[in-house]
Amino acid sequence: AKIKLTWDKPVTIKDVWLFDRPNPADHVQGARINFSDGTSAMVGELPNDGATPFAVHFPEKIIQWMEITIIKVGPRTRNAGFSEIAVFHQAPDK
Repeated sequence: AKIKLTWDKPVTIKDVWLFDRPNPADHVQGARINFSDGTSAMVGELPNDGATPFAVHFPEKIIQWMEITIIKVGPRTRNAGFSEIAVFHQAPDK
């Protein structure tokens, strides 16, 4: 599974939060984020509660799109996906 987020003009970001689907069966255990500036970030196992984000922090970057590809799921997963994706210039307190 993959999703591509795009913006009409370049944006400055430094944090991405990913939330797993809020069910115990479908579980994202790994993903890769590719950014339009040519960089990428690896994502580990997401909390499986649908409420706690997996936070990806990186040096500030200017991008126009990002693509997230799920590369590993739990053994009971039937439908891989995220319940929410949040992109920040500066992440708020949890």
